[in-house]
Amino acid sequence: MKSTKTLIVFCAVIYTALFSLLGLITYELHQDNKAQMAKNTASKIEDAQVATRAVSPVTIINYGEIKIYTSPAYDPQSIDKIITARVSYNDKLFMGECARDNAEELLSKIISHANYYGINIKDACQLVHVESDFNESARHGDTSASGLCQITSVCLDDFNKITKKSYTMADMLDADKNLEVGFWYFARLLNDEYYGKKYNIESMKDAYLAYNCGPEYFRTHKDELNRGIYKGYKYNAGERWELISDIWTTI
Repeated sequence: MKSTKTLIVFCAVIYTALFSLLGLITYELHQDNKAQMAKNTASKIEDAQVATRAVSPVTIINYGEIKIYTSPAYDPQSIDKIITARVSYNDKLFMGECARDNAEELLSKIISHANYYGINIKDACQLVHVESDFNESARHGDTSASGLCQITSVCLDDFNKITKKSYTMADMLDADKNLEVGFWYFARLLNDEYYGKKYNIESMKDAYLAYNCGPEYFRTHKDELNRGIYKGYKYNAGERWELISDIWTTI
């Protein structure tokens, strides 16, 4: 009888010890899991912060009422359209054996910068076509406007001030830098957070007119501009936008 009680006590002690050990192991595993989860969360937060820092402060999230979204590709005729525009100026870079390579290189730059700022590829190509006919060296005789997107000194000063960069007007003859500045500015006009609602921009044509003559002037003279009048004179920027829009409707 005594040996039976001893055996029972011994079993109870072993059971209690095993139960305690199991609990300790479970607790340690739980703590390890918590630590790993915390580490994973911290890593995700850090990755998100890095990604956020990498994105331009004016990257488009929503065009508001315009509802335009980034297009991921372009039609095969896009290169031909660029070549056609440049051939009309007898631009030798777009004539002969290297024509398609040069046009494709320019188009790839337009697509890259347009996607970065969330601008539809069609609208990006159309903007460059309207402003310069895809001429990287284009200069406006009466203003400082230069390059593919016809960047002015006023626009460039605004870009440098906000982005903390230090591009010069000479830099605007560089295709990548010009597209960066031009699409940055155009994107702001398409974004309600910046100029969209404030300046009553309701269409892509509105955005272009504001781009061409300035958002402040557009806001106060929208009706005149849409009738083709600028400061009392004939203004054909809107007509040119619509004309070239027909060329790019296939995208």
